[in-house]
Amino acid sequence: MAETMNMDFIDTDEAIEEVTEMKIFNIFNEFGEDKFRDMEAAFFGEKAKQTGHVFSTGGGIVLKAENRKIIKTRGITFFLHASIEILAKRINNTTKRPLLTGTDNLEGRLQEIWKNRNKYYKDCAHHIINTDDMTPLQVMDEILTLLEVPFAHH
Repeated sequence: MAETMNMDFIDTDEAIEEVTEMKIFNIFNEFGEDKFRDMEAAFFGEKAKQTGHVFSTGGGIVLKAENRKIIKTRGITFFLHASIEILAKRINNTTKRPLLTGTDNLEGRLQEIWKNRNKYYKDCAHHIINTDDMTPLQVMDEILTLLEVPFAHH
């Protein structure tokens, strides 16, 4: 996506891991979720002041009001929606997702998280794309179409 639009790609979780030289999982374990959310907000707040970025954020970024404000006002936001069932199938590495580790009921845990966040996702999104039956390439094409990027198809 970023490459197609000639922009820089930033995965907020990966960037925080790089800056702190710690895995997200370890940040959660050592400092707790609140501290991680503060780090995430500080990083995102700074990076969002610049232009020319495509962000992939962790799902919890919407939990802080300051992040929601940035998401709504500083760019164009796409909520890539997927059903709980499909999400559970797509998530193949829970060690990268501290809130999902150590659960025997992945779908139940996802349902809980969805209940807490879905209003924020919907509120922050300029566009919602149901990705259940889509490949990543189809999702990208849909985003480029919504952005009215000419000759977007690959």
